[in-house]
Amino acid sequence: MFEHHPDTQALFPENLTQQKTSLLSTLDNVINVVEYIEELEEELLNLGTYHKNLDIKKEMFDDFISTIVIVANLSSDYSLNEKELAAWESAFRKISNVMLKAY
Repeated sequence: MFEHHPDTQALFPENLTQQKTSLLSTLDNVINVVEYIEELEEELLNLGTYHKNLDIKKEMFDDFISTIVIVANLSSDYSLNEKELAAWESAFRKISNVMLKAY
């Protein structure tokens, strides 16, 4: 993400070990719970508030989604097809739409 959006690097700690663990956990949760997003609304709103308090701008969510879909594809054991990439993007958009209600 920093390569494509260097201005976001200041929002992250120097040591990204914890961030990577958190991101992998988030990816796992996205895969497993996107069908039940309504049940997670309170938690996602809290996450949105947390990001807002970190001064993460609404516009940055789109950059993150684009980047995370690319990372998911590069991290996969095989190249994701267009349908799979679209499903990843859709899942993250659903989640970010709930988080953005906190703004």
